[in-house]
Amino acid sequence: MWNYRIIKKGEVYGLYEVIYNDDDEICAHDEEPTLTGESPEDLLFSIQIMLKDVKKNFSSFCPPTTDEEKILEYDKIKF
Repeated sequence: MWNYRIIKKGEVYGLYEVIYNDDDEICAHDEEPTLTGESPEDLLFSIQIMLKDVKKNFSSFCPPTTDEEKILEYDKIKF
């Protein structure tokens, strides 16, 4: 089983993927956090913005309207 947990390292809070063994004990976590912030509230705020943006891009009521426009190809982004 796995989930995301907030782990504080020094003065930075990070959101890490944490893996549990069969006894529900933490047996591993990501080496680097998925997201960092100055507080747990800062992480929550960032996650809410990220979720809002993803939902906006996948809404059937707003552009982009094609799958190609919804998901960007990393090496095909034009600046």
